[in-house]
Amino acid sequence: MAEAEKQKAITKLVILCFLLAITTLVVLAISYKKNIKQNALLKEQNANIISTNRELQQTQIDLHHAHVKLSRLNANLESEVEKRTEEIVRQNQIITDYANINAHKLRGVLARYIGLINLFEMSETLEEKEEYIYLISQLSNQFEEVIKEISKTLEDDFSIKLEFEEIKKPK
Repeated sequence: MAEAEKQKAITKLVILCFLLAITTLVVLAISYKKNIKQNALLKEQNANIISTNRELQQTQIDLHHAHVKLSRLNANLESEVEKRTEEIVRQNQIITDYANINAHKLRGVLARYIGLINLFEMSETLEEKEEYIYLISQLSNQFEEVIKEISKTLEDDFSIKLEFEEIKKPK
């Protein structure tokens, strides 16, 4: 009997090893399936990360190009602002010159006109009146020259053509 029991024990041991091997294979198969699913999930996530990375790289390239373009535009704008500022300064100088001509030359001639008219009105003799009329006539020529100078300044510097009638000279 000892031999039969030995045989039984060996059979039990073989069955136990067989069950252990089958259990191990089942556990390994389940683990393998989980690994396959996890690997597939990881591959999908990796593909998403690679795609996102490419998009980010393209966005970075696009941003760099936009930055370069904006830098050029900014440089052009600064240049344009500088040119326009120079033009405004030049035009302000022209306006100042025009104002000076207006203030000094035109008012000077006008003041002399007013003075001669007052003297004409106060004159008592025909000779004095004729003299003042002659001086007023001469002053009319000066007045016309000042107006032409002002008009030329405006035409030359602002490209504005002023149309005006010539002051009629007394005969």
